[in-house]
Amino acid sequence: EPARRFIRSPHPRRRSTRLACLVAFCLVSFCFSGSAMAQTSALPLNWQSGGPFGGTVEGLAWGTGPSGTQMQLLAATYGGGIFASDDLGATWTRTDGLTSHFIKCISTSPLSSDILFAGVECREDYIEIENRSALIKSTDGGLTWFESSEGIQNSEWGRSIPFAVAASTTDPDIVYAGCIAFAAPVFYRSADAGSTWTRADTGMVPRYSYSIAVHPAGGDTLLSGSDWRILRSTDGAESWTSTAVPGGPFEALMFLPPDPTVAVAGGADGVHRSTDGGVTWSAVAVVGAPDSTVTCFEYEPFEGILYAGTEGDGLYASADLGATWSQITGPAPPLTLISDLVLATPSRPPYFIAGTEYRGVYTSADGNLWTWSSDGLTASVVRSCEILPDGSILAGIEGLGIARSTDGVSWTYVPDPGEEKTVLCFSVDPAHPDTIYAGSDDATLYLSEDGGETWSSLETFNGPIVGVGVDGQTDGRIYVSANEDSFYVSDDWGLSWTGQLLAGGYSLGLAVNPLDGSHLLVPVGNPLEFCGVYRSTDAGQSWTNVWGGNTANNLAYDASDTSYVYCSQFLDWGLWRSTDEGRTWSMLPSFPVAGRSTVGVEPSEGSVWASTGTKGIVLSVDHGESWLDVSGEIVNRVVNAIGIRNVEDERGERALAVLGTHGGGVYTSRDLPTMVPEDDAAHIDTADADTTPHVVGSPNPFRAEVSLTLAPQQVGPATVRIFSIAGRLVNRVEIPDPEDPIARWDGTDSSGRRVPAGIYFVSVTSGSTVATGKIVHLR
Repeated sequence: EPARRFIRSPHPRRRSTRLACLVAFCLVSFCFSGSAMAQTSALPLNWQSGGPFGGTVEGLAWGTGPSGTQMQLLAATYGGGIFASDDLGATWTRTDGLTSHFIKCISTSPLSSDILFAGVECREDYIEIENRSALIKSTDGGLTWFESSEGIQNSEWGRSIPFAVAASTTDPDIVYAGCIAFAAPVFYRSADAGSTWTRADTGMVPRYSYSIAVHPAGGDTLLSGSDWRILRSTDGAESWTSTAVPGGPFEALMFLPPDPTVAVAGGADGVHRSTDGGVTWSAVAVVGAPDSTVTCFEYEPFEGILYAGTEGDGLYASADLGATWSQITGPAPPLTLISDLVLATPSRPPYFIAGTEYRGVYTSADGNLWTWSSDGLTASVVRSCEILPDGSILAGIEGLGIARSTDGVSWTYVPDPGEEKTVLCFSVDPAHPDTIYAGSDDATLYLSEDGGETWSSLETFNGPIVGVGVDGQTDGRIYVSANEDSFYVSDDWGLSWTGQLLAGGYSLGLAVNPLDGSHLLVPVGNPLEFCGVYRSTDAGQSWTNVWGGNTANNLAYDASDTSYVYCSQFLDWGLWRSTDEGRTWSMLPSFPVAGRSTVGVEPSEGSVWASTGTKGIVLSVDHGESWLDVSGEIVNRVVNAIGIRNVEDERGERALAVLGTHGGGVYTSRDLPTMVPEDDAAHIDTADADTTPHVVGSPNPFRAEVSLTLAPQQVGPATVRIFSIAGRLVNRVEIPDPEDPIARWDGTDSSGRRVPAGIYFVSVTSGSTVATGKIVHLR
């Protein structure tokens, strides 16, 4: 087969004949159902994810490994699911069996390391309401998971989200679950190892149970921590008594094994301690004790040391059951944002493994010097992403700075800005593609002049930078939108700035017209005053309120036709569109509404890509009039940022789509070519389909067999070639008799194997006539 090329359209404005042709035939099949989502045809793209590594670790626990003898470590992440490590956290692999990947807690049964429980917080519209939140269980040491939450309330009338789960220390059938409750019980008890649950919150005042501690020798005595109370039960959660304790919420509780009359609680102002089994409490206000939020405890039995992890001051140790404390310090800054801590015992000294908020897992041999150990932990929170002209990708990661990739699968973090920085937006200078600006939550504008490999600080403003843009027609003009109501302009590449307040709300972003950089749009939001969009046509010197009422999430111009602008929404208000360059707006009735949306527009073709709340990703090639679901098997569909650009690779020009998720890292797809693969054919415009040679498939879509004919009819023998969506030749069929000009394809490849469902391209050559078409193969 000779090398194929991808035919470019001689009419750039006729983009409907390119990517539009690919998806038009699919709009009659593959319904995506859901009560909050309109019926939408589907073409599941192949999405790849390889990082960036990191993410929020809500809990750590030990489980039995695959061998049955070696223990493995489990990490529960918020958005990435549950990961397993058999090398003390050096590398991680995602476990199976989850329907939602927002995990809030995890714990191992003290009586069997094969048995683990975890609490799942399904996002408000992630899946159907009856499955929103759940308690899940593993019976193979954490390798696979299944739901085990019958009786835990989750309905339109009330919802319990498991935030803490603990098994009895004396009875393997008794398990407790503490919840965040909305018009539902806050605490549950299971008497059949978690299969069914009953309400167990009699005497509980709060709506929150953040933590549970079970007495090591008496499984009917337990503690629960809430906002400002510590509750105690001595009858297996049948009844509760509470003590008002200032300093909550209490996210960490522990009975100390050597003497269970001593219990400790971690709160916002440090450690609280009880010496009567949790009946009364007092703050540990001694020199050296933690005075910031304590998030976790871990007891090392060989040396008798109690450790406490904190949000802001690293690790603390106590050798006298929590009465006195000392901070573990050294030449390095302490590890911050610790969310959970486990020790690898019986090693001496113990080996520390810490889960953190946003940054993944760290390990340490002494509790002082820490190593980032998150290889394979694809749970990072992506706040922004940008595809550069050369096809490389930049991503702003919560708490970890900027990650860079040349293929969308392998990622590296750039040195500056480093940890504790979150880049909220990027902008590439159209005249200087290697010059990139990045706005950070620390109010700093960063500059790269080498395609994002290195960065330097350019300017600091008065609030988080939520939007940055470059005027492509005026050399040196840069715009910055800061969250504290302010908008700034520089006409000298950032050496000096002028600013003004945007009355009525907080700036939420910035969109610059790619064909006229003096035209700007800024979304603003303030629930108490005004939500909507401001517009300027004089480079930010004056502004007009063009739309009010809803809180925008982001704005995107169609660079191929800037009369079209799209505005996504924070809440369940779908996607809005302007057809007059932002002057007036209307909601797109065809958009499959399902919660907060995010939108991106491919700059050369104008295809619109949007997230539908947490239901998935949709694509439109007709300015939002109709949509195609392209979600595929994305683990996390809570999308914060979308990047889309046509790029060249070894297979020709393709649509590179990038999704930045909230806890699932970055997903990329290169499935959609923007051209039809041909040898020597002229571009076909579907507007002239009656006279231009084209292929007709019947039925289309098809399941078992499709008949393919050339219209107008060929004048001699014809060769029919079928290509996959990736441009690979799948099969070839000959039409030797012009009197019977029909080719029949049974959906198999040249080896006789059934091909997957999806879109396929057809090329028919008859003499000097070449025609193309698209067919859809159903399962």
